[in-house]
Amino acid sequence: MAIRADAVVIGAGVVGLATARALAKRGREVLVLEAQGRIGSITSSRNSEVVHAGIYYPTGSLKAKACVAGRRMLQAYCHDRNVPFHQLGKLIVATTKAELRGMARLQRQAVLNGLTSPQEALRYLQPEEARKLEPEVSCVAALLSPSTSIVDSHMLMLALQADIEANGGSIAFHSFVTGGHIAADKASSSESHIRLNVLVEDEVHSSVNLPSTQQNGSYIQQRHSSTIEVDVECKILINCAGLAAPSLAASIDGIPSESIPAHFFAKGNYFALMCQSPFSHLVYPLPQPGGLGVHATIDFSGRCRFGPDVQWVQSVEGGPNAPLDCDRFDYDVDPARAETFYAAVRRYWPALPEGALVPDYAGIRPKLGRPENPSMDFVFSGPPHHGVGGLINMFGIESPGLTSCLYLGECAAQMSLGCS
Repeated sequence: MAIRADAVVIGAGVVGLATARALAKRGREVLVLEAQGRIGSITSSRNSEVVHAGIYYPTGSLKAKACVAGRRMLQAYCHDRNVPFHQLGKLIVATTKAELRGMARLQRQAVLNGLTSPQEALRYLQPEEARKLEPEVSCVAALLSPSTSIVDSHMLMLALQADIEANGGSIAFHSFVTGGHIAADKASSSESHIRLNVLVEDEVHSSVNLPSTQQNGSYIQQRHSSTIEVDVECKILINCAGLAAPSLAASIDGIPSESIPAHFFAKGNYFALMCQSPFSHLVYPLPQPGGLGVHATIDFSGRCRFGPDVQWVQSVEGGPNAPLDCDRFDYDVDPARAETFYAAVRRYWPALPEGALVPDYAGIRPKLGRPENPSMDFVFSGPPHHGVGGLINMFGIESPGLTSCLYLGECAAQMSLGCS
């Protein structure tokens, strides 16, 4: 079975949905291929739901530009679409005098990244000023980030999905891309012919009569699943597969291997607070290698949780040139990790009660840097990198991917259409 589509986006996470929306709004016929049975069920649903200000990232990097511009775009979009968005603000705390130098660097970096207006600029707080905002916080100084917010990521993704469908696009669930190839005779054109091999799970529901010894005259519904192979041909392909993006690119014959970066995986565990939240703002320590430290976040119900930590994990790829199956990752939170969480949180909240933390959930972050050098930029790999017209591979889309989704989607759509 074969079908044709004008543009294909692989992955219905928040960035894939934002990308498909940007293409659909430009009049392209868009098909989103999603291996799972619903939108945003992997990385996009396993994070802090924090909308970042744009403080941490090197000036001029794609992360810095995408975060600052993306946050502004996201706030406006959520207001227009009635997506829950709460500008809580964030305290970044120094708990020792040795950390004050790092705090000063963050404040300078924020200015370099364009956070200079009263609504966005970081404000330095003495300990007593910080305690007025958060009486339970212990610190020697703090930075207040007024523009840091939280967003209901599921409602955001539903709004993006509605935009895609309203503009003629569609999403195919249970559609796992197993490989593909580039038409060799057209690989140098502005829009190549790209053929994908897709394994589609087809669910069949049937009524089965129960034996009279169990329940006379009754029926139950049974679900059977079968798979069919589908070839999908397109002129534009945007790989937004998140964790699977590098392995998926490697599975498509005609994409040079040297254009695919090395990739690694960092698990982030979260623990929930069983008692009432002591905070009204988000509370962050200074960043650590590979992440932003074990911080306190608050969801829309007022529940407080702590995380994520950084736990480097092995790849679960099935073999050479086989796309990664994200379901094979272990998302369980080891209760034994609570010990390090208590120690990390008590640095800024000494009154954390013993026994108040319980395992909550975990997510996996796609990393392009090794543990010794984990802070790498987002990578957009387009025709100048691999020579395939109409193809964009998006690698290493971790935090601040949620914040940046609309900006990244616009950039990917423009690049794929040759309008960059």
